[in-house]
Amino acid sequence: MFLDDGTIVSTRGRDDRIDQLYTALPGTEIPNNVPIIVLINEHSASASEVVAGCLQDRCRATIVGERSFGKGSVQNVIPLDAGQAAMRLTTAYYYPPSGRLIHRKPSAKPEDTWGISPDSGCQVKLEEGAFLKSIERFRRRADPNANGLGDPSANSWSSPVDQGTEEQNRNIDATLKEDPQLEKAVQILKEKIKD
Repeated sequence: MFLDDGTIVSTRGRDDRIDQLYTALPGTEIPNNVPIIVLINEHSASASEVVAGCLQDRCRATIVGERSFGKGSVQNVIPLDAGQAAMRLTTAYYYPPSGRLIHRKPSAKPEDTWGISPDSGCQVKLEEGAFLKSIERFRRRADPNANGLGDPSANSWSSPVDQGTEEQNRNIDATLKEDPQLEKAVQILKEKIKD
């Protein structure tokens, strides 16, 4: 969707040779001149880390937020006992185009390199209260009937990041202004659009 050529991700097994290489095909859903921001946090894992890492390595997106979880393992599920049980076996790891290892090994320390880190100047740590509010916002957004979108007065607010029409502004969840990561992303997008 975001790239029209080059490497997306590769997998490597124990011998560190490339098992599989995934590359982009010509034609994108999102034109190359459209800026992209990817929000990540410590709960962003697996496929979301592969996407963020690829777009970061290919200079296609700006990564905002906190360092991701660090799950970059390829696992095969082997059925056992006639399907009554299963064993999950790690057979390889995912590597974004730069070749860095996303996966956090059990012995990894906080200062070690693992996961996907935000771009320089784009780290925005959420305190626990803000994080809990963001989770509640996502839950409310999942049910349009429960989040007040039908009542324009419930969602009308003014924010420095709010530059839409009156109709668009009525349909914005009021809690967005309490999300510093999203605020940072909007600020960066506005700067990129000006350029």
